[in-house]
Amino acid sequence: MTTYNTGNPLGSAAAKDLYDNAENLDHLVNDQANESYPDRFGAPRKTWYGIEKSANQAILNYGYITKDSFEDGSTISLANECLRWKSNGEYYRWDGILPKVVPPGSTPDSTGGIGDGKWVSVGDAALRTELSNGKYRSDALAVKYVPGVVIDSTTDNRAAIYAYTGQIYVPKGVQLRCNFLPDDDVTKFTGEGKILTRDPWGNEHVFDVSLATHGSKYTAFNVINQFARRNTQCRVGIVGDSITDGAYGTGWVANPTDSNGDLSSTNYDHNGNGGAGSWFRTFTDWLNRFTKNGAFIFKAENCASSGKRLIDGWANRNFDHGFFKNTAYGNVPPDVCFMSMGVNDNGQLDTLGFDQYLFRFEQFIRKAWGYGCAVCVVSMNQNGSQWAALEASIKKHIERLFPAVEFLDLSQPVTEMYRDLGSYTLEDIARRPTDGTFDSTHYAPLGHQYIGAYAAKAVMPYRVHTAKKGNNFVPTVDNDIQPFGFPSGSTYSVGMERLSGNTYLNGLTGWGVVSPATENLTIRYFVWCETSDISMVIFEPYNPTYVAAGRANSISIRQQDNRNAAFFSGNIASNGVSSFTNKLTTRTGILKKGLNQIEIVYDGTPSKVYPPALLFRGELNESCSQSASVFLAANAIKGVYGQVRDKADLLLAYGAETANDEAPDMYGATKSSNVQNVVLSALPVDCGVVFYYKPTSQSGVVAKRVATGIEISTMLFGALTVVGTLTCDVTGEVTLTAGLSGTTPTITVKPTSGATVTQQVAGFSGGKIGLINKGTSGQTLSVRSTAHYVI
Repeated sequence: MTTYNTGNPLGSAAAKDLYDNAENLDHLVNDQANESYPDRFGAPRKTWYGIEKSANQAILNYGYITKDSFEDGSTISLANECLRWKSNGEYYRWDGILPKVVPPGSTPDSTGGIGDGKWVSVGDAALRTELSNGKYRSDALAVKYVPGVVIDSTTDNRAAIYAYTGQIYVPKGVQLRCNFLPDDDVTKFTGEGKILTRDPWGNEHVFDVSLATHGSKYTAFNVINQFARRNTQCRVGIVGDSITDGAYGTGWVANPTDSNGDLSSTNYDHNGNGGAGSWFRTFTDWLNRFTKNGAFIFKAENCASSGKRLIDGWANRNFDHGFFKNTAYGNVPPDVCFMSMGVNDNGQLDTLGFDQYLFRFEQFIRKAWGYGCAVCVVSMNQNGSQWAALEASIKKHIERLFPAVEFLDLSQPVTEMYRDLGSYTLEDIARRPTDGTFDSTHYAPLGHQYIGAYAAKAVMPYRVHTAKKGNNFVPTVDNDIQPFGFPSGSTYSVGMERLSGNTYLNGLTGWGVVSPATENLTIRYFVWCETSDISMVIFEPYNPTYVAAGRANSISIRQQDNRNAAFFSGNIASNGVSSFTNKLTTRTGILKKGLNQIEIVYDGTPSKVYPPALLFRGELNESCSQSASVFLAANAIKGVYGQVRDKADLLLAYGAETANDEAPDMYGATKSSNVQNVVLSALPVDCGVVFYYKPTSQSGVVAKRVATGIEISTMLFGALTVVGTLTCDVTGEVTLTAGLSGTTPTITVKPTSGATVTQQVAGFSGGKIGLINKGTSGQTLSVRSTAHYVI
């Protein structure tokens, strides 16, 4: 505003107006602070400074013209020209009088300085650099700005880093050294950079802050299966307490510790020594067994110790003591790390609280992640009155808190193992072998093995078939079984082949086939039973193509741990049989609850084998009938009630449990003593009984009435071959029985009158009872009773 502001009209010569005009002109030309100034009438007018600024902005709106450089020298002639300073990548424009000459070897400071009327930064390189360094973060201080930190590969910054009490951000691309001690808390770091570290035993490691912050790319189970796929060695580590240490497993000797309770071994493999009876050994042994080529893929590294806790930091520091100190474990972190602790933490929770408990989980997880481990947290035991709540308080929801962490719940199967006694006794599960004490915390040797097998099935469920009553396991693809040769040890593939040519094979349609290189073949199956009442029937579909003599075909079954001796072993039905055209079945009895490794061996150096199916059924039974009149058309066969076959071969129980069921060919590793008994009255000529009857192949032993007594024949696909005739009186009631005489099937006839007569017929077993009419017209058979059972 002018001084007098008279309001006189334009052209006034009054002294006051002339003074105001001079004042306006002075501001118009010389004012460097105001872009506008009121004229004598109060209207705002642009000053020369304001006009220049508007003009410059208009020029700048057309964009900057970039030039190089302070270091090379240049001349700035226009307001929108800018000059690069190579040392920081930033561009500057000159805000003073143009042109501006910049000699070579200059800097902004040496040619006028930085600020208004001088050089003005027009880029964001500096800001971007500061942002990438984390200068303006609110959650952590960038490591570059932590007092005393030197960013290079040799200076140990541990003292400076841990003197700073807050979080530290390590940007991407930044690498520095901090030689961690075992107790150090790595959760103070966030970011994407890397830390070089040398442990107290002189081993170099790289701690990846990005992995520690964001988690491993793959879960523990992912990593294990990736190594299985690649067939390369995977180091599987675990940090745990007494259960994982192997307490009261077979041959347990505690993992060595020092006076502070930390693991002390420098060259000791606990998994192969004092911890060989731990569930963890069984677990990793099964992972190796499950890999198809049988290679030693998974190397177990057990860093557990009795009585130790997560909540007091033991697990955090013994990641270092366990893996880095121990040459037997390579002095490096494992590929996968399981953490199995918790029961001992219960006593300190009331004092330290759940926040501290959660912090210890995070501390351990982020340390393992940073060293490149995928992590799995294990819940081991919930038998104590407070333990179930403890395990559910954090562990059982760990995947929600840390999505890259796997959770393996073994506490529930442990509870069920203690409760569901029957297949095992409490002594098998819970009695210490050292002093006989029954223990609800630590397992007996078989308990360790059961839980280890359960864990292996959880990690590789695709390698294990879960058996259920009425369920069949017919191997047709590579993943089903492990066929391997002897003596070569080679693993063979499983193909599929069409089966046809008779009523039996046409019914099967096709089967899996293995073609060994003319050597003996072992076929390995892995079967898990959830219950304790499942019997197994081995169903051999077709004769192998044998190359040499020898038919010592056999089976063995191991439970829970592949180091155990077989709990069942013996011959299968094809043992000693030179060849067969029909199915052969072997009932083994009750499988064990848990994991069963089943191995079937074929002798005779076969070049082709049809892997047997495993049929899972109930217990053996017996069938009886009384007083039936059965009409049979000419050349017909029916069951003892007049029934016809209504079940496929693979759907039968092979337990003689009904009149329509069949008995197995072998039971308990010997030819089954399969007793089949029929009482008939007024038996018509050309009618009789088919013992060992297998409907799909129309096979068995036929005992039918002829003029002089009972004619005994063998039958295959309906064709009869006479073996002999038993002369006897069968005009009234007659009893026909099939059973073993020694080891040979024998037909016994108790006639209407006179002495009992017999006929041996080798080579038949299994099957059921059928009624047959080989006459030319229909007949009715009067059945007084039948009985069928296996002893």
